[in-house]
Amino acid sequence: MKFGCNTLRLENGRLQLGFSARCPITIRPETVFAALEESCAAAGFTAVQTRLLKENYFPKDTPVITTLRAVFQKTTGLGWEPQIFTAGTHARQLPCAVAFGPGGLAGNCVPVSDLLPFGHGGAHQPDEAQSIDALCLALKIYILSVIALDGKPLGKEGA
Repeated sequence: MKFGCNTLRLENGRLQLGFSARCPITIRPETVFAALEESCAAAGFTAVQTRLLKENYFPKDTPVITTLRAVFQKTTGLGWEPQIFTAGTHARQLPCAVAFGPGGLAGNCVPVSDLLPFGHGGAHQPDEAQSIDALCLALKIYILSVIALDGKPLGKEGA
């Protein structure tokens, strides 16, 4: 589990710390918050849950994931497996969507762009960038994925 402080502010004479907890799918967030609330109370602090993002998890053996994995591996030549990652994603807003993007393609199957100096263009930074080659490869993967998914069940249920 990942747990970290991401904000610190003074409001109305009170120090407020903002935390983010990233839990494995096997641990219920309510359990984590209850333990945090208890620990804070024992130290004289108050814990307040301000938001809870619903998990976006698909088992690896569902048709949609096995299909996306096969298309990705065949198109890129990379043997990468699906990842469970801790970042928030807009995919969680749709009931049958998964995060499936071009991250990691540059430097692995397309050249790294020489247009930006090292350290520029990182994800979610003010100068975020992606190479045109990686975007074109991602577009090819998306097109082939849509074709391969045609007629397959898109839910989270197993095969």
